[in-house]
Amino acid sequence: MNKYITLVTINIVVFVTLTFTKTWPSDQIRLLDENLNTIARGIETLYHQWQSWLFIFSGLTLLTLIIKGLIFFCDKEHQQQKAILLMSLKQIKQKEMDYQRNTYNEIRESVQQWQDELTLKEKEIEADLQEMKKQKKMNNGLLSQKTRQQKQKKSINSYLEGNGLTNQKITSYIELLNNAKNHKNIK
Repeated sequence: MNKYITLVTINIVVFVTLTFTKTWPSDQIRLLDENLNTIARGIETLYHQWQSWLFIFSGLTLLTLIIKGLIFFCDKEHQQQKAILLMSLKQIKQKEMDYQRNTYNEIRESVQQWQDELTLKEKEIEADLQEMKKQKKMNNGLLSQKTRQQKQKKSINSYLEGNGLTNQKITSYIELLNNAKNHKNIK
């Protein structure tokens, strides 16, 4: 805007200076109309020149103002569109960040849920393993007890047969008890 004011001021100074310098027209110079009638002669032509120059200057100034206004208006409209575009870009970036944040949170939650499920499964498996170990220990205990009882039956059976207390082979613990009762009753 300052350039524009400077340009207008320089134009005014140039026009005024050129008009009042020693470039006065002589009396032989005449200003004629379309029908070749004399309108002005000599210095009087300056008035008409002033009018012409003022008209040209006013026209150019008006044209410059119109162009400047169009540029300003277009620039203002451009600025508004640019502001709208920037707002849209900010909204898009915000939505993108929200989407990334939501996606990250969803992934983190699903991974956490998956880890919780794995931990729960691991605990269940560990409990099952403990139960199996306990069961195995119990089975081993029962098996060893059964083996011990079988060895005891064999040794008692061989003792009884060796002493002539029974002539039949004893296969169960109940038979052994019955045989022992019978032996008690015999004595």
